[in-house]
Amino acid sequence: MNISHHYQSTPGDILVVDDTPANLKVLQELLIADGHQVRAARDAQSALRAIARNAPELVLLDVMMPEMDGFELCQQLKRNATTQSIPVIFITALNSPADKARAFEVGGADYIPKPFHPLEVCARVRHHLGHRRTQVALESSEQQMRAIFAAMTDLVVIRDRQGHCLKVAPTQATQELASEQELLSSPLEALVSSADVEPLQHAIQAALDQQRTQKIQYQRLNTNHKTWFDARLSPLTADTVVWVARDISDHKTIEQKLQRNEQEMRRIFEAMSDLVLAITPTHQDIQVMPTRYVQVVDTAHEVITATFEKIFGEIAQPRFHAIIAQVLETQIPQSLEYCVQTENGRFWFSVSISVLSEDTVLWVARDISDRIIAEQELQRLANELEQRVNERTAQLQAVNTDLRNEINERRLAQTRWEQSELRFHVAVDNLPDLFVIYDRNLCYQFVNQRTVKILGRTAGEMLGQSDVELFPPAICREYLPLLEQTAQTAQIQSRECYIIVPEQGLMTFVVTYVPLLNNKGQLEQILGIAHDITERKRSEQALNHAKEQLQTVIDAVPGFVSWIGTLNNVEEVQAQPQFYYLGVNRQLAQTYQLSPKDFIGQPLGFLNLGDQFVQFLQQLFTQSEIKTHSEVISTSLQGETRSYLVMAQKYNSATAAVTVGIDISDRIEMEKRLQQSYERSQLLSELTLKVRQSLEIDEIVYTTVWELQHLLHADRVALIQFPDAGQSQVIQEVGLPGLSRLQAGNSHLLMTNTELEIHDFIAIDDTWTAANISHEEAQAYEKFEIRAQLVVPIFIQQTLWGAVVAHQCNHPRHWESEEIDLLLSLADQIGIALTQAQLLNNLEERVAERTLELRKEVAERTRAEKALRTSQIQFQRIIHSSTYGIVICNTHGEIQFANPAALKLFGRSSSELLGFNLGIPIEHQEQTEISLLPANGNASRTVEMRSGRIHWQEQPAYLISLMDITERKMIDQMKDEFLSIASHELRTPLTSIRGALGLLVSGKLGKFTEQGQNMVEIAVNNTERLMRLLDDILDLERIEAGRITIAKQRCNAIDLILQSAQAMEAFAAEQKITLSLEANQQLFSCISTLKEPQSWTAPPQITTWADTDQILRTLLNLISNAIKFSEPGQSVWVGVEQMPDSVQFYVRDRGRGIPADKLESIFGRFQQVDASDSREKGGTGLGLAICQEIVRHHGGKIWVDSVLGRGSTFCFLLPNQVP
Repeated sequence: MNISHHYQSTPGDILVVDDTPANLKVLQELLIADGHQVRAARDAQSALRAIARNAPELVLLDVMMPEMDGFELCQQLKRNATTQSIPVIFITALNSPADKARAFEVGGADYIPKPFHPLEVCARVRHHLGHRRTQVALESSEQQMRAIFAAMTDLVVIRDRQGHCLKVAPTQATQELASEQELLSSPLEALVSSADVEPLQHAIQAALDQQRTQKIQYQRLNTNHKTWFDARLSPLTADTVVWVARDISDHKTIEQKLQRNEQEMRRIFEAMSDLVLAITPTHQDIQVMPTRYVQVVDTAHEVITATFEKIFGEIAQPRFHAIIAQVLETQIPQSLEYCVQTENGRFWFSVSISVLSEDTVLWVARDISDRIIAEQELQRLANELEQRVNERTAQLQAVNTDLRNEINERRLAQTRWEQSELRFHVAVDNLPDLFVIYDRNLCYQFVNQRTVKILGRTAGEMLGQSDVELFPPAICREYLPLLEQTAQTAQIQSRECYIIVPEQGLMTFVVTYVPLLNNKGQLEQILGIAHDITERKRSEQALNHAKEQLQTVIDAVPGFVSWIGTLNNVEEVQAQPQFYYLGVNRQLAQTYQLSPKDFIGQPLGFLNLGDQFVQFLQQLFTQSEIKTHSEVISTSLQGETRSYLVMAQKYNSATAAVTVGIDISDRIEMEKRLQQSYERSQLLSELTLKVRQSLEIDEIVYTTVWELQHLLHADRVALIQFPDAGQSQVIQEVGLPGLSRLQAGNSHLLMTNTELEIHDFIAIDDTWTAANISHEEAQAYEKFEIRAQLVVPIFIQQTLWGAVVAHQCNHPRHWESEEIDLLLSLADQIGIALTQAQLLNNLEERVAERTLELRKEVAERTRAEKALRTSQIQFQRIIHSSTYGIVICNTHGEIQFANPAALKLFGRSSSELLGFNLGIPIEHQEQTEISLLPANGNASRTVEMRSGRIHWQEQPAYLISLMDITERKMIDQMKDEFLSIASHELRTPLTSIRGALGLLVSGKLGKFTEQGQNMVEIAVNNTERLMRLLDDILDLERIEAGRITIAKQRCNAIDLILQSAQAMEAFAAEQKITLSLEANQQLFSCISTLKEPQSWTAPPQITTWADTDQILRTLLNLISNAIKFSEPGQSVWVGVEQMPDSVQFYVRDRGRGIPADKLESIFGRFQQVDASDSREKGGTGLGLAICQEIVRHHGGKIWVDSVLGRGSTFCFLLPNQVP
């Protein structure tokens, strides 16, 4: 069977791990289409959880992922014994040799660079699935062979020509007899007896020389006993044999026992007095066993020369031959008796013939001559007795005839009784009830088949036994008292009984006991009949349950339910129906403070529901074609008129109906309010249209006031204008006859423009009880007979123009929200109309100005269109001449446009590239590095890709720019290598220079002049600075290369900032800088030589997961920079703050600040805000780059906020992620 071919065509369980959704989707669709079962994971932790739940057969793994990259995830899988055999295929945009080498170092099975071809991915996946399954099959086969060896009881070893053991198979014999090490290290002479060494060596030589298996038996030496082995020596190679030895110690032991048994048998024969022969008929051979019987053969010569003729005689010889042949053929022992005439007399024998071997029988003959003589004498006596019996028989035959006649008569009566009994049994056994008969002791005399079946006992078990003896109390406690009562009273007893029947549970029977009396009136028997009514009881319970459920459902109906019946037949119902209640639900009964039973049988009119409900029912019953009917009915309920939607349906041959009434009063009221709102909206629309269609202010004012007074049904409506602050003027007023006119009074007392500028409206429901009303306002309300007031301001271009006022004079009024909204909308429309009327006056001037502006706009647009066309042409030239590859593809990744530079990168022509699927995720991203393998066979290129969303030919698309950075990557690598080599090569001479300068400075080699001493100190300082630069370069290189291990542990962030501040205390004191320490925006410590020390309360612990040494280094770099760029006497704040999922550290100063264009670049290598800083302040320009790499390796981020001239705040965030 071709295992690999079998597994190539079998779908597999595959886990795809990629943090890019588009990538996941492409791979999932591809693998599912190839028939595989695919699961997806967005990060390493999700992948580990998915593998722990159900290990896949193969993992497709991306490298670049957050928190844990693909290499680390692969290492974790390979370290785990349960997942180390799962093949991992890396599929990534990284295509450098170093990345590929690392992928295979961590245990990857394959490496597929992006962009990939679908057929390649499917082929590699199938290959690795087949390889894994083949490996699993081989491991299974090996385990099977090991299991076979483990089950073998033979010793299997491989020996060379000299007999040395080369290899031992792990069989049971190996484990029981000797250890593998003992067999391998011991010579042949130490394992077998000395007598067997030479024959075994000869057997090995013979097997190798003749190339045939040799057989030999030998003894193995043990401490307690000797073990026999039967060995097979088969040639394996030219110089080695396979030694398979089986333990035959038991066989040897049996042989020895057989020899001892033979001696014991001889002694047994010597003690026997029977004639024992071993006869072989085919050879006419008779062997006489040495027993003590001497009647037939009594000398050793006769024993040796015994034959058939001598022992059995010539007459019996054929008969005996036939019997012996039959025993040998059938293998069944035979017994017989025979007589032999010898010189010593006539002898009788009883012989037993049995098979001894394949062609030999064992003949054991016992002398029964004495018994035969006794039997012959008995036979003579028997003959005499027979003669006497015959005489007596003749006398008895006459008596026998009489007895036979009597017996025949009795048999006839018995037959008739049995037939009657059979008919009784057939009749009773066919009864569906339990039928039993008790005797006077209440024991069973008869039970029918139904009783046997129900009670689970056989008739034989029950007959003669009582119920107490047969059944537990749980079964007979119900009917047994009834039976005893029948026995006591000798009267028929009957009742329902619940009986627990085995395998059927609780059953219900109607049990009846009938006493059977004899002629004397005494109890002879009791007849018991049990009728099964279990199903009827269950049906009754189900019916009651259904009734309860129906009643519960009806009671839960949100309305009134009633059943109405008539006292007439169908024809009378159609003529003049008379209604009465058949039943109601609880809600209807409780509404009238009655119970549902109080309604049953009552006439329909006893509740005074009104004629409308009666007419509704008459219409339903008098029209036979109507089955169901519904109508809205109004009725008086507890003094309140309510509306109900009543629905009715006839049943019971149209002589009864069920009605359901649902209260819809609130819905009708809501419909009325909605209708009123709609009417108001319609009036508002018409009024707005009239206002907007008119440009005359007077007409607008009059129309508004008049329509509004009718719309609101108000006593007075007025339009008031505020020409100046504190003044008001009534423009128009409409009111009921007899009311005071606002024009004749001081209308400004009713409201102020200040209030209207603050509030959207002013609503007073009752001026008599309203709060915050001044004395002047109360007098004005009384003068103009105002009980309720609604005022809404009118604005023209956000300037208060006036207000719309509505008054209710006769009584208080609550102003509804719909009325307020209506007035607000109308006020807005009035403001717009007034604006339009004011704009009408200077419309011509505006039109002329606008015409001039439009001409200028047209001219500008013409110039812009011309410039746009020119720009498009230039843009196309730029695109085609650009060294960057420009590609436009649709949302599926298919290329729609590519410039010449892109064609060169892909190594394809325009016709080949258009429609080509990139096969990589193209989400909007700032910058991504990918590897491209040109189709023309050129070497792969490293490309920097940026993408963004655009619209191309009116469809969403992606604009992708591709920049070939292969040479730049090579230059960066060369630069890194140069820095690494230069740093290492410079470090050795610098160490020597620093040591020499240290000796010179110390004066041990002589003293310098003051100027010489200064020069040497300058050289020492610059040497130290150069050493720090080299250390920073080396550290940065190690961090970026991942050669520094980040050992995270649980630590207190408060301790970190304390340790860093204490380490910088001397430097801060030298620069006269105060270090202030904060936790969660609260100051808790201050380190300063300028201020008196204070006592502080220790802040609560802030826990984070970090490498304490690396974070301390980061804090020291940031604090050092802050001190350097701060003026003496200032403070530097070092703090930490607990975030929901992270911890934030910050260092804040009040230095000179950083320009906005430098906020990103300062984190680069050798970057400083001012080039002169390295000379004045010291430093290498690598500190912030190192800080950024340390924070990045912690999974955090670092940034700076700065205001030029006011200082800077450097922050970095560490996630609270437990490893």
